[in-house]
Amino acid sequence: MNLSNETKQGIIAYGVSTEAKPESAVVTPPEPSNTQPEQPDIVVIPSEPKQNVIAPPSPPSPQKATIEWDNSQYLKNIFKALQSISDEVTFKVTLDKFECKTMDPSRVAMMTLTLNKEGCTEFDARELNGLDLTFALNVENFLNRALKNVNKDEDIRLELYKTKAEAKLKTILKQRFTRNFEVFLLDSSTEELPDPKLDLTHRSKLVVDALVTLFKDVESTSDHVRITGTPDTLRFDCAGDLDKFDVTLERGNDALLSLESRVDQAKSTYSVSYLNEFLKVLKPLCGFITFSFASDMPLRIDCELIKYGTLSIFLAPRIDTD
Repeated sequence: MNLSNETKQGIIAYGVSTEAKPESAVVTPPEPSNTQPEQPDIVVIPSEPKQNVIAPPSPPSPQKATIEWDNSQYLKNIFKALQSISDEVTFKVTLDKFECKTMDPSRVAMMTLTLNKEGCTEFDARELNGLDLTFALNVENFLNRALKNVNKDEDIRLELYKTKAEAKLKTILKQRFTRNFEVFLLDSSTEELPDPKLDLTHRSKLVVDALVTLFKDVESTSDHVRITGTPDTLRFDCAGDLDKFDVTLERGNDALLSLESRVDQAKSTYSVSYLNEFLKVLKPLCGFITFSFASDMPLRIDCELIKYGTLSIFLAPRIDTD
């Protein structure tokens, strides 16, 4: 019997002889021997080592949120207020609110905004996957494109989608027909702005229209205005190179809705240009605002945004070093 080389090798591997014997040969039986026959070597063919197969990690689920308000013009005015501080703002969506905290480039002023879930016609944040959804938005571009042509009777809907690779915002405006705008978002800022902890001793509630008129006179006189609060009055005064201006609002004045003071006098000086800009953007949002300050401390301005939430501004004082 002829075996191929391949078969020989395969059998030899297991220790079996393959030499053929002639047919005419007489085979003499071997004499008995007490010696144990030599055992053939067993060649073990190693098998491939088993490898643990590790499944690739599943990609993290995207974060999604949907928020809708019933007045796109009012929301546009809120974004205009944010733009008065900075063109680029980082927002955060949590399980029950839409908020942001931003500071102007010179770090003189800071604004915080909170829009509550209760003020929305729809607020769906069920797919945040246990984390707050943060994103950065160029407010100027958003105002000039998605919010350029809106009106108060138009619903506005924001749909947010974020993964590690990308983040995008879809803006839907609904009235007679539906308009859709989509923009890829910027990397959100890693800087966490702290909440100001201030002991402010004077608090006045003021009519916005009256303040806007008052600051037109202030603006024509000086770059800075000194605000002085007592238990019964609130006074604004400033001086330029050629003239002076002052006005005092007493308790009971129609422009001064309420007044509280824990000290006999609190006095501090602030930038007129900043205050003028803030009053202009706050006027379409609320009928009154609250001034809170203390001597040589930041001014805090609080604005109630009807049913939507709150907006606060912090303005650093001017400290005279003379």
